[in-house]
Amino acid sequence: MNIIELENQEYRRDIIALLEQDSDYAMSELILKKALQAIGNPISKDRLRAQLQWLKEQGLVTVKTISDTDLQTAKLTALGEDAANNRTTVPGIARKPLD
Repeated sequence: MNIIELENQEYRRDIIALLEQDSDYAMSELILKKALQAIGNPISKDRLRAQLQWLKEQGLVTVKTISDTDLQTAKLTALGEDAANNRTTVPGIARKPLD
């Protein structure tokens, strides 16, 4: 496995973990980008969107574009919540360390 795939797996894990911590399991890409920066995993807008698209294709999040803007929002699905809490394993997502 190469370094880019390892980074992608970490980004995906961090994204679903951040969404799982939100009261409605949803965040805009702007907030996700800032939150990733705050936890020491900065990401570009393009790479974040690529990760959100991948998570969407796996059924872990839904992604919507706010009308009349280019801003996207992501919402965790039930499967995404299970993955964020290590109740299911999804190839392509790093496992959350056990506390």
